[in-house]
Amino acid sequence: MRTAFARFETGLGLENTMLEFGSALNSGMGRRVFTMTLAALALVLLAFVTLGGRESAVQVGRSATERIGQAARGSASELAGRLAAAEAIVQALATTDIGADGTLLRQRLLDSRVFKSLVIVDPDSQGFAHNAPHAFALTAPQLAAVRAGRSALLSVALGTEEPRSLYFARAVRARGVGRVALFELAPDWLWQGMHDLPTDLEGAVVGNHGEILYRTAAVSPEVAKLFSAALAGASNRAGSTESLSWQSEGTAWTGTLCLLPANANHLSSTVLGVVVSEPRASLFAHAAPILGLLPILLMMAILVSAALAALVGAAYLPALRALRAATLDLGEGRPATVRVAIARDELGAVVGNFNRAAQDVTLQLRTLTTLSEIDALLLGSHELEAVLDGVLARVCEVSRCHSAGIMLLDKDAPGHGRMFMAASNGAQLPVSRVLLDDLMLDTLGQSKEGLTIARCEEQRHSFLQPMTAVGSAFFWVWPVIAGDNVAALLAVGYAGTPTPDLRIARYGTNCAARLALALSTNARTELLYRQAHFDPLTSLPNRLLFRDRLAQELSSANTNASRGALLYIDLDHFKQVNDTLGHHAGDQVLTIVAQRLRSCVKDGDTVARLAGDEFTVILRSVVDPDGALAVADRVIESLQLPVNIAGRDHFVKASIGLTLFPDDGNSIDELMRNADLAMYRAKESGRGKSVFFDRKMMQIESNAPDSGLYRALKRREFSLYYQPQYTLGDGRIAGVEALLRWQTPAHGMRSPADFVPAAEEAGLIIDIGSWVLEAATAQMAQWREQGIAPPRLAVNVSAQQLRDGGFPALLRRLLDRHNLPAEFLELELTEGVFADENAFTSLERISRMGVRLSLDDFGTGESSLTNLRRYPVRAVKIDRSFIEDLPGNPASASIAETIIVMAHSLGKVVVAEGVETVEQLDFLRERRCDVVQGYYLARPLTTVAMSEMLMSRQPVLHGELSATG
Repeated sequence: MRTAFARFETGLGLENTMLEFGSALNSGMGRRVFTMTLAALALVLLAFVTLGGRESAVQVGRSATERIGQAARGSASELAGRLAAAEAIVQALATTDIGADGTLLRQRLLDSRVFKSLVIVDPDSQGFAHNAPHAFALTAPQLAAVRAGRSALLSVALGTEEPRSLYFARAVRARGVGRVALFELAPDWLWQGMHDLPTDLEGAVVGNHGEILYRTAAVSPEVAKLFSAALAGASNRAGSTESLSWQSEGTAWTGTLCLLPANANHLSSTVLGVVVSEPRASLFAHAAPILGLLPILLMMAILVSAALAALVGAAYLPALRALRAATLDLGEGRPATVRVAIARDELGAVVGNFNRAAQDVTLQLRTLTTLSEIDALLLGSHELEAVLDGVLARVCEVSRCHSAGIMLLDKDAPGHGRMFMAASNGAQLPVSRVLLDDLMLDTLGQSKEGLTIARCEEQRHSFLQPMTAVGSAFFWVWPVIAGDNVAALLAVGYAGTPTPDLRIARYGTNCAARLALALSTNARTELLYRQAHFDPLTSLPNRLLFRDRLAQELSSANTNASRGALLYIDLDHFKQVNDTLGHHAGDQVLTIVAQRLRSCVKDGDTVARLAGDEFTVILRSVVDPDGALAVADRVIESLQLPVNIAGRDHFVKASIGLTLFPDDGNSIDELMRNADLAMYRAKESGRGKSVFFDRKMMQIESNAPDSGLYRALKRREFSLYYQPQYTLGDGRIAGVEALLRWQTPAHGMRSPADFVPAAEEAGLIIDIGSWVLEAATAQMAQWREQGIAPPRLAVNVSAQQLRDGGFPALLRRLLDRHNLPAEFLELELTEGVFADENAFTSLERISRMGVRLSLDDFGTGESSLTNLRRYPVRAVKIDRSFIEDLPGNPASASIAETIIVMAHSLGKVVVAEGVETVEQLDFLRERRCDVVQGYYLARPLTTVAMSEMLMSRQPVLHGELSATG
């Protein structure tokens, strides 16, 4: 062979050379080597042609992409400029009145090349223009933009085919009347930049709904959808470009989508993009220049194959073929290994290295695929625990471990957690409750790269006990950090000591990071959702989530022809709990109430807290009203059970308004109003009741004295007036009486005689009385701070207030809050109190506090000297019915004089109310009555007027306080 080459190189005859080559090829081995070598070279040449063609295609493609991108950006920029110019013209034209039916505006547009036509429309509240020659409809953002005085760009299909027409919508004034003008842009002017594209390029303008606004060639619906999807993906990046490629009717296309700059897309919600494209040449076309050289290259390959036949032989070609096949397998993700015996050491080393590299690449690809599957599981589910089995199975696959486990720390039980496990053999392992050593947790929190645990200690590594129970003895553990704290632990276990592999450590760290991200995302999502939709105190749905669920139930009821019910629940006398025990105790009561309400309904029903002591319940699938009423009765019975706060039982009642849907309404606000009316009726009917909504409740009776008391209390329509009391001996102020007034929106000022009986019947007198006491004591404290306080403040209380066991505690709290001595306060009682033993208990407690008691309306009931001796009453008030007939009526005069004598004999102070004449005053002075009050001396005064009077009598007050104390 070397002789032949030498002769060839030195210019010996071609005939001798060919004879030597023919002799070498005559042997079977030579022919086989020659054939295999030639085939290998042919493959190399083919690869060369392919790669060369591909490289040429890449270079040409880059150039084409750049050229197309420049064309797309230029066209988009020009189109944006034209839209901006047109919008500026629209803005200028719309500033003045357009005349009747737009006559003036049309005259201004006669010579304009920018606009093709003008339509004046009157869109309704939904954006539809019914008076237009074509179907015009403005979207909500477009309608809002027009109403705000801006221009809105909209595309309109005037026919059944594309392209569509573009209009600018602008609010105008037609003889003072607000209308909307639609300016149709002239296509020849608008698309002039698209007309100037090179002839080998195609152009199109697409809207964000897939509509084709302009095209230089036909665009199939599938391609239009591709343009729309690309535009939607780039809609938040004004002026950006995106490369596209597609197949259409057997032709491959490449193009560039350019989103119009922000100055064009700000006009409305219509987003525009320009697509410039050209056909893409095939790989064969790019390889054509190289194919011209292929015959010469093949001839050279034949010569080289013949020359190297003796050297290459049978040892190399099988290996090369095997390597080629293995490379293809590896590229397609299949296991690749060369299993051919190699005689040559160099080629053997190559094959060995290839086999090792192929194994590593296959493992890494499988690992990356598995990690991607873990990402998909963790990020694709809102319930982390539901995907942990799948995650752990893939962790076993990645780490090639015996078992894998994820321990989630229990937020509600520090030091405890739940271990989720999976085994390499696919066995189903139960979730285990485990303990975690605090020191071990701190160590793991500081070792973000993980720890190796070669010997498992029972106490320190107690969280690994479930994994040791299935045969694992060697562990790698990684902390899962969510925020700044350890939220979980990831562990992989091996039956024996594994071969050290840094990749396993990296895989474990990656998995821990993925778990941390999933936990943080889930925790943040859950926290934000709960903060926005749940009440922080009771964990019940708040008003926002309640309205959302009620809207869903309303829609379902209308769709499925079913029925639901809404319960509006308001606690009775809840304010007393806050006043008596404080707001912390009130919060405890609300929490207990929420728990009881949840226990009264079935799964799928909604219990929500609207605000304060107001709750709602949505009942699904109510067959008849009796079913809803049964739930309401169950709620009332549940809430009547005692609530123990600070070792003391408290009783809570509730008034419930019920309404059915869709029977009573089809909107949330209507149902809420109806349930609210029914709840008010329950309040006014004695409380602790449930009342169904009735249409008659909508008819307000103007002469009903008890109507609106609960609303009045809620809306602070009550006020206090103060009437002075004078000592008859020296004319000084002995005290003031707080008198309640109700300023109704419809009927003006009402006195207690008009509404107190109704309040007592409805059970509202306790709440009203509590408010009176709080307001009166607060005013007395203010007068004391100013140094003008009267010697005593008298307040009327009812028997219902005295029967309430918490009333004395309320008095004590108010006195302490305002730093008032008990003797400054005087409670006026009626004679009916004496017949109530519960009231007597409260009276004794109040008297021991130092609060003075006065018997009001004395002489009108069944009074007796025994009652006056038994009860700690300081003073008696002669009823005004006896005073008004003095001194002309002998019977009234005798009764009044008898009361004065009798009271003085028992050591009581006598107060006469309703003094309106000087004769009455003289009569009482002669009979030595102690204190008087009435219109003759002073009418009930507002807080400001009373303060001015006290200020004017300040020197007298100080002397009187010491004289009458």
